[in-house]
Amino acid sequence: MNEIEIFLSSLEERFGIQRECFHKYHLFSRSNDIWCVTKEASDVEFKHVIRRGIRIARVFPHSVRPTTNAIQIFGHLVSKNSLELDEKATRLFLAGKTVDVKPLAGITDGFVVAFYKHYALGVGLLKGSKLKSQVPRSRRVLDSKEIVNHRIEN
Repeated sequence: MNEIEIFLSSLEERFGIQRECFHKYHLFSRSNDIWCVTKEASDVEFKHVIRRGIRIARVFPHSVRPTTNAIQIFGHLVSKNSLELDEKATRLFLAGKTVDVKPLAGITDGFVVAFYKHYALGVGLLKGSKLKSQVPRSRRVLDSKEIVNHRIEN
């Protein structure tokens, strides 16, 4: 099975995201990473293009980790292994911290999608009652109160 098939199978099995959702995109792999681009953009020849599309997952020997970008774009399709965080936990998660959680029945250890008010925040690594944020350092918000309050008001 190639990396793209591993990715699609993993998304379906772990998060309930159907592979058909990706039929309108061109997926390709490069160095254990899965990239996604619209079919229209993949057909155009660009001069001086370094990279096309966005990285949506990294394939490891025993698991697949979707990127924060992928989850924020496709998170609304997640039907399994997700957690809804409260405001305090959301602040910690966005700051890259480990959060104490109460996993619901059916949620298993491994990568899960964290939500706040039904908005997909990103991926976390769940082990027991600990959720380790996988939000990239460059995207972390050390004082996420403004973001949380903005989301509540809108």
